[in-house]
Amino acid sequence: MRGKVLVLGADTRSFLTVVRSLGRAGLEVHAGWCPPGSPELRSRYISRVLDLPPYRRGEDAWREALAARMDREGYDLVIPTNDLSLLPLQKHRDALEPHGRLYLLDGEAFRIANDKHAAGELARKLGIPLPEEMPVGSVEEAERAL
Repeated sequence: MRGKVLVLGADTRSFLTVVRSLGRAGLEVHAGWCPPGSPELRSRYISRVLDLPPYRRGEDAWREALAARMDREGYDLVIPTNDLSLLPLQKHRDALEPHGRLYLLDGEAFRIANDKHAAGELARKLGIPLPEEMPVGSVEEAERAL
């Protein structure tokens, strides 16, 4: 049986690379959260483009529509390919995971990957050399640092 994957987000780099890789592997690829008319949507590997409501903080319509589509289609995996698709899924993973598999980092890995200070602390702890850094909180501090 052929697998089915939903790829979210659009750009000509990661999105298109993921779509092509999955399509060449024989998977059925659906796309969502892509601006209408995006050239990458013309890929021969995309079998369906979904009109999903965009993420809006404090609103549930996007999440309800995505969960319903995941239930209806039975995707083997949902893959976000940019920050605009990754961040909402990461934030609402507990509500979405009952509807299907999401390709996301675990919570701690995501926190570190998205926090420059935490990533630097981890690198130092692991003995990875880093350039000197000087955190600044204002324009004045930045001017003094120079």
